[in-house]
Amino acid sequence: MVVAEKMLEFARVGPDDVVYDLGSGDGRIVILAAQKYGARGVGIELDSKLAGQSQEEVKKLDLQGQVRVIEGDILDQDLSPATVVTIYMDPRAMSTLRPHLEKTLRHGTRVVICEGEMPGWKPAATTTAFDEDKKAFPLNLYVMSASGDWTSFSKFGRSPQKSDRPR
Repeated sequence: MVVAEKMLEFARVGPDDVVYDLGSGDGRIVILAAQKYGARGVGIELDSKLAGQSQEEVKKLDLQGQVRVIEGDILDQDLSPATVVTIYMDPRAMSTLRPHLEKTLRHGTRVVICEGEMPGWKPAATTTAFDEDKKAFPLNLYVMSASGDWTSFSKFGRSPQKSDRPR
């Protein structure tokens, strides 16, 4: 949970955000995004058992209006509503995922990758999260500043503004 929280904090998630967690597992990131930051969340999980468990947890916490868990392949999903995307999966999947992200994500979308990098993208910022056992988890933040150009805004020292996001 500490690493999930750091990923959301690093992306500067707020109540206007729509957080997509790719390979959402138990749903902790999208649930935390809703509970702590007031954001809406969408988890995408291929494993039917994990997706079902996540959906049950969302119901148990009465977050159905804020959080949705989709059982399915990431590459089959429209990611365009996302303002923040979190990824914590096998780094070897990044080259397969990259074209889909570039095709579907919008200007201003923040992408946080835990323990991995997106080949060909330049991080806007990097940091390290530490879990309860002091294990280090490198985080890379990317911000789409123009179509196909995954670099930061002129300075990442500010959060992307609503006016930076297309309608």
